[in-house]
Formats: sequence, C-alpha cells, structure tokens
Amino acid sequence: MIEEMMFVCFSSDQDETIALASRGREDCIRMMSLKQRVFLVVFMLIGSFSLLINHYHYQYQFHPAISSNYDMIIRTEIDNRSIRQRESVLENKLNSSIIQSQRIRRLEKECHSHKPQVPRGNFQSKFHLFLLDPQTGLAYCHVPKVASSFWYSIFSTIVPGVPKNLTLPTLHSTMLDLSRRAEELPENAFKMIFVRHPLKRLVSAYVEKFVKTQEKNFIQPLKEFIRNQNAETLEINFPIFIKFVIHEMQRYRLSYGTHHWIPYTSLCQICQTRLDFIGHLETLNEDAELLIELFPKLKKFIPTKRNNISDQTLHNTALHNDPNQTQNYFSQLDNKTRQDLLLIYKLDCSIFGYDCNEFW
Repeated sequence: MIEEMMFVCFSSDQDETIALASRGREDCIRMMSLKQRVFLVVFMLIGSFSLLINHYHYQYQFHPAISSNYDMIIRTEIDNRSIRQRESVLENKLNSSIIQSQRIRRLEKECHSHKPQVPRGNFQSKFHLFLLDPQTGLAYCHVPKVASSFWYSIFSTIVPGVPKNLTLPTLHSTMLDLSRRAEELPENAFKMIFVRHPLKRLVSAYVEKFVKTQEKNFIQPLKEFIRNQNAETLEINFPIFIKFVIHEMQRYRLSYGTHHWIPYTSLCQICQTRLDFIGHLETLNEDAELLIELFPKLKKFIPTKRNNISDQTLHNTALHNDPNQTQNYFSQLDNKTRQDLLLIYKLDCSIFGYDCNEFW
C-alpha cells in the first residue's frame, strides 16, 4: 500500500510544487528540508499507530466473550435462511395442493365424459376394496404394482390389531382381509389412490411375476392360454403376455394375477366413488409430503426428502435402473396388438393425465 502512495512536495512557489509533484518519491524526499522530513516521519508513525489501534479495537469488539452483536447478525442470517426455506416448503405445499385439485377435477371430468365406457363392478369385489385406518379415517385403494407393498407396510403399522413382522404374501392377504368396499366406509373417510403410467405398471407386473420370481400362480394360467393358441412352444415372452392380458380384459376373464394389470377404471369404482387424493408414483415424494401435512402420524413411516426415512420396500427399482425398459418391451409388439392394448388402457391414461402413445 505504501509503495503505491503518491508523494507530493510542497514549495512556496506554485509552479515549483507542480514540477516536484511530477518527480519520483526519492527525488521528492531528497529535496525536502530536515524539518519537512521529520514532519513526514511523525505523520507516518501517527498513521501507523492509528491503524494498529483500530485493528485491536475491531478484534475486541468481536471477541467471543463480547460478540453479542456479531452473534445477533449471524442468527438473523440463519433466521432469514430458515424463513426462505419455510417459504420454499410452503410454496411446494401450495403447488402440491393445486396439483391435487387439478387431478381430482380431471378425474371427475373424464369420468363424466366417458361414462358409458366406465365399467361398473364387472370384476371381483376384491378389486374395489379400501384399507381403512379407523383412527384417522385415511382409506387406501389397493393398486398392485404402484408401491402397494409400501403402503401396506405403513398401514400394518398404524392400523390397530395387525400382527408385526409379517411376510410379504401374508401382509397382502392380511391387509385385503381388513379392507372394505367404498359403501362400507365412514362418510368422513379420506379416500386416496396412487397410480403410475398404466403401461409402465404393465411392464412392472411382467418383469416381477414372469421374469424375476416366476410365480407358479401367475405362470400357470398364461401357459394354459398359450396351449389354447396352439403355439409351437410354451415359452413365455412379453408379446404373448400382452395377448393374454388383452384376452382377459376383452372377455372379462380372471386369473390369479389379473389384479396386477387390470385397468384403474375397474379398481375401487373410481368413477362412482369420490376420491379425496390422487397420488402418482412419479411424484411420490411430493405427494407424500402433502399427505404428511394432512395426516401427521404418517411422518414416522413415509420416506421423504425432509424426514430422512429410507424406503425399505424397494418398489419400482427395476424401472428406475433401466428407464428405457418400458419402451424396449413395447417395441416387440405388432401394430394390431398395440392398438388392442391402447383400447384397454386409453381411459386410464385420459383420466390420470398420461400419454398412452409415449412408448411407440
């Protein structure tokens, strides 16, 4: 800093002062009188001493023992940050509430517009059941392949009288036994459903039940269908599975696994029963946050970004690992099969805002 200071030598003559100012620092000092040099040194010492005093005064002010003003500033900044975070949370909640309202209105509008096409209890009663928590009035429509194990595990914890540490098959059967039809619910029941893209749900059912676990109760009806098609082999693949699904839906035939691919419009009588909440698997975290606001007791069980609870059910893992999986499977279908399939799930896509043509 001192190296960059400008030294100006004053003289009784103005012109000489200007000339001296244009010289270097060394020339200026050499031309000073002894009195002027002493004055300069004293001036510089006073200035240095003042800087030193200010430095210690600054440190003293902010010493931890007496730094209340500084702490107050920091706390104010933290409070402001917390306010901004709360505002962000409130904004997200407002957006989630708006989205919920839009989903409900869309459901009602599409159900009314397509009323002649909406099935009315054509399948078994187990497809129209809600699982109720009597303490909160929260009622969940069971939709397989849309994190149903996740929701069943939560309800098994909050619903009184459910045995603990149930195996997954026992958990599902126990929860179904405790479920009831919509007309049997209390008037103030809060009815919710969670959905996902209908075609992704279809792929998820195929991958889990026919590729990974190869459950006998699922495979046996499909092999029987293949035999009736006079196929050369009983080999199971995705195109033959889709033809099997189309066969069941067009003829209202049921097999052990039908519940896992039946259209949403045939579940819980969604167009005849007023739903209060529609969650999407694609926005599970945001929807769960809103549910926690409505039902605080869920906070202990639902994993979200805010409550740091991990999801132990590992639902939807396969499709998360391979985002192109759905498209790869549907690329195996011929045009007629695709069109027949679209006729079955078109209303589902329309009601819940999905694009059924997304994967071809």
